[in-house]
Amino acid sequence: MAASAGTRAGRPGPARARVRRPAAGTADRLGDRRRARAAARPRRGARRDRVPARPARGAGRRRLAAQRGVRTAAPGIRADRADAGRRRRDRVRDRLRTRRGAGAARSARDRARRQPARRRYRPRRLARPRSDPADPMTHPALHLRALEAGYAGPRPLRVLHALDLHVPRGEWLGVLGPNGSGKSTLLDCLAGRHAGTGTILIDGVSLADEPLRARMRLGYAVAPESLPAVLSGRECLAVHAAARGLDAADRPVLELAESLRLAARLDDPVATYSYGMRQKLGVLLALIGEPALIVLDESFNGLDPASSLVLKRHLRARTDAGRCGIVLATHALDIVERWVDRAVVLHAGRFVGEWDRVALDALRDGVGLEVAMAEAIGDRIG
Repeated sequence: MAASAGTRAGRPGPARARVRRPAAGTADRLGDRRRARAAARPRRGARRDRVPARPARGAGRRRLAAQRGVRTAAPGIRADRADAGRRRRDRVRDRLRTRRGAGAARSARDRARRQPARRRYRPRRLARPRSDPADPMTHPALHLRALEAGYAGPRPLRVLHALDLHVPRGEWLGVLGPNGSGKSTLLDCLAGRHAGTGTILIDGVSLADEPLRARMRLGYAVAPESLPAVLSGRECLAVHAAARGLDAADRPVLELAESLRLAARLDDPVATYSYGMRQKLGVLLALIGEPALIVLDESFNGLDPASSLVLKRHLRARTDAGRCGIVLATHALDIVERWVDRAVVLHAGRFVGEWDRVALDALRDGVGLEVAMAEAIGDRIG
């Protein structure tokens, strides 16, 4: 106790930090500030009046401006200013649209200049066959250029692909090919029974531009099942002759009917004819009026050997005289090997093989047309 007392009395203790007391009246001012801030704070649960980032419209904008002490313009002046701003924005928007449109057009022109020009498909002009307009006998019997044909439907099918063919007068052409190769479609296009694209000239007349004149120069063998059963054979001949502008069937046709042993049955209804007799009548109808082009589709099927030989000789005499051109679609290779002047093979709508008379004679003495046709199609034999 004495030591502690001596220490307290003799030695000074540790220095204490001096606390600066506010001057008189300062505490009152600090308290006033605290009370003012507390009064300015919103009470718990009370709604706080937030100032929007952007001034409100109408009365709200005027009230907010009044709270902030900002002077606002009169309503009329504000409306004028708003209209002026709206017009200014419209002018800027129109200017931007004009620039964008001009830029798009300019960019389109630039792209067109940079890109190579596309070649538009233009059908080539058909070179007219060399013929004398004053002499109809110099026109080719048939001229095809880029003939294409097909059938529409849910699954469109193209049958013929850009066929080119030239048959002059005095030529007998044989068209060979497997089933479904397009032979019947080709003949239907020649007869105008099936529409196709390309150029078809029959005796120098366009089938597309002048169908009536072109068909008057065409002789198409009527299929046996298409003959009218209620008419007689003579009535069928008279109807076809009248369609060609003739009073009756010409004499060569009647003489051929006599040679085919059909003249005795011409007055009987077609319904009583056999298949071979109908086949003969269909060929006779195709020969009426000396047509420039004769089209035959398997017309030798069902004929007896004697009638078949008579018909072959008659057709051969017509072509040798240069009176017409013949297009025969057939599967009879013996007729093609011995009687036609030229043969073509049609496969999948395209011509894949062709032989002239010299080549046909060589094939007849060699491997045969059957093997050559199979090789042209691509089938393997043996």
